[in-house]
Amino acid sequence: MTSCLRPTHNHALVAVAQEVAERLQQAYPPPSDDNHLAEAIVIPAVDSDLRQMILAESLTNRELEVLQLIVDGDNSIAIARKLNISVNAAKTHIHNILNKFMLT
Repeated sequence: MTSCLRPTHNHALVAVAQEVAERLQQAYPPPSDDNHLAEAIVIPAVDSDLRQMILAESLTNRELEVLQLIVDGDNSIAIARKLNISVNAAKTHIHNILNKFMLT
């Protein structure tokens, strides 16, 4: 499967996928002993191209731009300045991204 995403979007999506994985690990830590292995939650591996397409399809183009700026280390004020939008609009985009990935 060929990825149709720009490299900058791939980078941002990988960062979000890593954040989602970290939050899942925190919510569902591995069992502390072998007796509870059956209770562990198994998350099947997904082909990376497919995962990126799934993630990308749920975000708008503007949200992808905001996400890339977040990955680059920008805060809401810098994002607003770079995208020529209000700080409140930048915060709304950030909130929507977090909601779409169930990180709030």
